[in-house]
Amino acid sequence: MFGRLSFADIGLFVVMLFGVLLTAFLSSQNSRLKQENSVLSQQVSQFEKQAIATNQRLLKLQEMAELATKKAEKNTALYQQQKNALKVANEKHKNWANQPVPDDVIRVFNTIH
Repeated sequence: MFGRLSFADIGLFVVMLFGVLLTAFLSSQNSRLKQENSVLSQQVSQFEKQAIATNQRLLKLQEMAELATKKAEKNTALYQQQKNALKVANEKHKNWANQPVPDDVIRVFNTIH
């Protein structure tokens, strides 16, 4: 059978067979790459969703930090007010406590005892 075929015919057959095998290989590679591309597209989509969620969490965390800072500033101001009021009250008490007792008050206490 192959004895009747010329060298050119055999060469053409080999080239055609190589072409068919190459086409089949490239087709399978194309299918595999399409599947990988699909998986990668899904992963990119998931990463984008995660990035959006992370950004939202960071914004919320930043808002909470700002609120905590404002509350701390308010508490510090309130503490300073209380400290100043206590200092003023303490000074008034010291001034009152250091005053000598009037003579008429002493006489009242002496008459009771």
